[in-house]
Amino acid sequence: MNTRGILGIMFLAVALASVSPAFAQENYVAPPVTVSKERIKVNGRLCYSHVVLEKQTLFSISKAYGVSIEDIYKYNPDVKKNGLKKNSIIVIPAAEELEKPSKAAKKVRNEESKVKDETVRTTVAEKPKEEISSVTTEENAGNEPEKKVEPKIHTVKWYETIETIAAKYGVEVQDIMKANGLKDKELKSRQKLVIPSSPTAAGQNAPEQLVAEEPQNVENDGRTDSGNNASGNDAASETSDKANSSDQTATYSSKNSVNIAIVMPFMAGTEKPSSSSMDFYCGALLAARDLGNDGTDVNIDVYDADDRSREITAEKTSGVDFIVGPLSPDDIRRTYAAVGSGKVLISPLDQKVAGMTSEYQKLIQVPTPHDFQYADLAQWIADETKDGDKTILVTEKGARSSDAMTSLVNMIDLSGIKYTPITYSILEGRDIIESLKKATVEGDRHTNRFIVASESEAFVNDVFRNISLLSREDRLVEIFCHSKVRGYDIEVESLHNNDLHVSLAYYIDYNSPDVIRFVKQYRALFNTEPTQFSFQGYDIVKYFAGLCAEYGDNWFNALGSARKTMLQTTFDFRDGSRINEGVRRIEYEPNYLIKVL
Repeated sequence: MNTRGILGIMFLAVALASVSPAFAQENYVAPPVTVSKERIKVNGRLCYSHVVLEKQTLFSISKAYGVSIEDIYKYNPDVKKNGLKKNSIIVIPAAEELEKPSKAAKKVRNEESKVKDETVRTTVAEKPKEEISSVTTEENAGNEPEKKVEPKIHTVKWYETIETIAAKYGVEVQDIMKANGLKDKELKSRQKLVIPSSPTAAGQNAPEQLVAEEPQNVENDGRTDSGNNASGNDAASETSDKANSSDQTATYSSKNSVNIAIVMPFMAGTEKPSSSSMDFYCGALLAARDLGNDGTDVNIDVYDADDRSREITAEKTSGVDFIVGPLSPDDIRRTYAAVGSGKVLISPLDQKVAGMTSEYQKLIQVPTPHDFQYADLAQWIADETKDGDKTILVTEKGARSSDAMTSLVNMIDLSGIKYTPITYSILEGRDIIESLKKATVEGDRHTNRFIVASESEAFVNDVFRNISLLSREDRLVEIFCHSKVRGYDIEVESLHNNDLHVSLAYYIDYNSPDVIRFVKQYRALFNTEPTQFSFQGYDIVKYFAGLCAEYGDNWFNALGSARKTMLQTTFDFRDGSRINEGVRRIEYEPNYLIKVL
């Protein structure tokens, strides 16, 4: 098995461990509860950071650590409310520490003893103000000891840096480092950090020692954020700046946590898991990381569309903001039947799904249909055509026109472009040159634009060769063609020398700084190259989760005002349409560069 296959299975096992029973053994034995080596001090008390494994219970955990269930609840109120979750992290107080009084209580008792043992020979009125404030009298000695602000405890996610964590809580990096005794900015996944409430609190809340060595199950961390239930609800403590931004209307309210379900044919239970689905998912993970760095937590649940033993349901997706997938029309209908027609489904890859948007009002089509690509191509030609220019439409004689090429010709006709039609057979060879000469204009003052309306690779190749010969005879030529041409076996020189123009749904500009950054990070995390599916997973999650974070629960109604170009996809939902009309324009230049327009 190749590297990609190994990585795919490894990551898929992580992602779908709670989804597909294919990864579980029938005779599963619950793992013993091992006392964690990862320790922190919370408010002066020694605590353990424990990763909850499958089938562990509060009873078994409490017995292993020698504490009561109520002691665990005190440090993990969310566990009492929501229960234990697999792979979540909880804080467990050390048993020996529970018998010790807190530092605050010690301070109160020391003050009480000091006051009782000391013979006060002067009246309160004779004492200095600072001394009065420090004396504990008989009247207040029994009152509640001075309160100490509980520090926030943050569990470091795999994609976070100390800078993003500081920005998340509105504190300085230096204060976090001081509060945790850090000598550098390097963090470990699942490391516990004390977050000071203010710069001055850094010294007050600093733990005596923060130990983060040997984090448990690091390889499982961050594959999804769902179920990552740390001892405090970090999201609840956040406030969103977007809610008060000037461009927000009264109908929208931003949110800082987005829940997503991905339904794709991972084929996890087969000998050959889907590499394209896995690539898509890996790209989605990187988008979740980037959004997390910007202050938006993204929780992803994964469902294998080919695993009918664990179907997606309305109950499982009740808190999901949108569902990415499934792919086929049949799977989409089955999913809607299971979750209800009110849930937003995003079709990520199949252009044919566009026709289903009239059937389901919350279905969004991402891949731009060919009609919009060809309409843009026609508009492009119309915009560049000047008086004296020539437009030539080339088709194959005797060949049956495909639906796509029929659409291309229709869009050219609707645009009002005046053109000269030329149709010939590939068997004519170079004999077509004379016909091409008659239809074109010489010189460098006017441009001859050829529209190639054929999906036959052999015919398209022949057209390019003939036009290349024509261009050498003192003629300016440009070729406008459908996006499939980029996959044909055509000489690179011919593409550039003929100034190929293409309107297409997807294009990756590897000179883009954002693309370069994505590729580097993808390589570093997954030890392989990203594919177009990786880019698509990133673009879809980054765009729609970002839209959801900005506009809140009403994000669906904001589609029309959120045109944006991502790594390979342009999202453009015009006039309330749920079909993406976004296209990319590229031009092959004579200097062997590709211009992205």
